[in-house]
Amino acid sequence: MKLHVFRNRLQMIVTLMFFLDFPSAASSQQIAECTKPPGGKVTCEKGQLARCAVNKEGEVDGSCKTPPPKMTSDEIKAWTLSEVLGKRVHIEDLQKDEYKTILRNGRAEVDGKKVTFSAPAPKEMLGVRPKP
Repeated sequence: MKLHVFRNRLQMIVTLMFFLDFPSAASSQQIAECTKPPGGKVTCEKGQLARCAVNKEGEVDGSCKTPPPKMTSDEIKAWTLSEVLGKRVHIEDLQKDEYKTILRNGRAEVDGKKVTFSAPAPKEMLGVRPKP
């Protein structure tokens, strides 16, 4: 009988801890919504690049990737574009309208794949915390 009561209390405590922590856990994620069909999403840790690529057959390739440390805002943008497009993008290239649009919209078409992404924010990468 004692074991049953203990198990029920433990289960209740774990459930309560999950729900109390859920809002902070959800806000500390990077999410890329995949195009439909098939839909879905890729959920990564805060500070990572969340990427979802869907090919013509509807097959999904999702990934999470952590950028190198101590990058400037422009370095993060160039790194993100390089990862999304599968080719090296330099900081000087960020002035191109095509790249500005891709970063603003969080999506691109690459080799017949529809790629959506959520890039890490520069402040997260530089270790700067916003003031409360």
